Amino acid sequence: MVTQDSIAFDSLSLVTDSAAVNAIVGHRWRERSPEQQNVYFDQAHKEQRLHEQQHPGWVPNYNRKVKRVKKEPAASSAASSSPGGSSCSQ
Repeated sequence: MVTQDSIAFDSLSLVTDSAAVNAIVGHRWRERSPEQQNVYFDQAHKEQRLHEQQHPGWVPNYNRKVKRVKKEPAASSAASSSPGGSSCSQ
């Protein structure tokens, strides 16, 4: 059975530019009625609830960066250095 989605996929396979593919897919998504879009939103909510049940406490932290801790100079070396910051004496 040939569906509208399979025909759309076949026509998209000829386009190689990702920006063009995104434009076509976005246009087709906006052409769908809200009822047709709700089918996909409902499926996404079901999968989200299933993921929450399977992985409790999981949080997406893929953008979290590791903070670097600056090393404090030792107290004895800070006291022995000159106020200008250079270590050579004149």
